[in-house]
Amino acid sequence: MLLSKVLQSISNNVLIGAKEEFMSPMNDWIKDNQSKMNKLLQQIIMQGKRLAEKGGAVALSPLSGDETISHIEIFPDLDTAATHDLGEDHGVFKIGKASGNNNNCLIDSIGLSLGIATDLDKHNIIRSNLVDMKLAGKKDFLVNDQKVLSVILQGFGKKPSDVNIYFLYNSLLDEVTYNVGANTTIYIHNEGQNHFSPLVKQ
Repeated sequence: MLLSKVLQSISNNVLIGAKEEFMSPMNDWIKDNQSKMNKLLQQIIMQGKRLAEKGGAVALSPLSGDETISHIEIFPDLDTAATHDLGEDHGVFKIGKASGNNNNCLIDSIGLSLGIATDLDKHNIIRSNLVDMKLAGKKDFLVNDQKVLSVILQGFGKKPSDVNIYFLYNSLLDEVTYNVGANTTIYIHNEGQNHFSPLVKQ
């Protein structure tokens, strides 16, 4: 049971939260191995693309050095027209669009949700802060853990205690990862370990 929680966390690009604090020592392992998991998932996706192109089964083989896939390519047809009813306490939302440049979609989604115009320079400054604090690599896909989210909020001139960030993943609303009891709440769609998008209230 515990092993499956760790594997689910690394697959979803999230760290173990306060709800299971006794497992928090596994967060270091998740951070250390996140890029390996992302590479494995990319390999699976590429094998699926090869299979679709050939119209039949293919032997599994690792990605060649020049084969890569951008996380934004994985969900080109993400249904942004669908609505998500999160209940009376939250409301109805649609998935917005966020830039996937340099794996900064989480940064872009938070800025857009805050109503702040974002650009590549702002993304790079926030990314540099995360790298300097050893919370992310230069091009790693960002995980939505509390420290990362706090740095992103500060990069947009917000106090980490001023904003709750709720994540929607597979129709499940995560109100725990970054709930600081603030009056302001923003909502982010988490497409697994592949892409974050702002949720726009309807």
